[in-house]
Amino acid sequence: MEVESMPHKSVFYLQEAFNSQKIIEFVTMTSKFSSDVYIQVGNNSYNSKAILGVVNLILTLKKGEKFTVSVNGEDAEYAEVEIKEFFAGLKSPHSTNKVLFKSR
Repeated sequence: MEVESMPHKSVFYLQEAFNSQKIIEFVTMTSKFSSDVYIQVGNNSYNSKAILGVVNLILTLKKGEKFTVSVNGEDAEYAEVEIKEFFAGLKSPHSTNKVLFKSR
């Protein structure tokens, strides 16, 4: 009997606009995981492996708005680390000092 694992969740806050290249990189990165990866804002949940959902989400997020990334599956721990590193490494294209996303 297989035991269902709890999803790994990370909370982020949008700090600045997100460009299309980074959206594509994010979708490409999450698509390589066997785990399910979802982005949640309020009551809405988007499959991070589907570019249209991610584009819709990113374009409607407001500065300072919170979103949660949930990862569930056999490589969830690895995926969570990769996702946190992805968001931690994102810098604004307009300033080398600003981080696009902040984790809490």
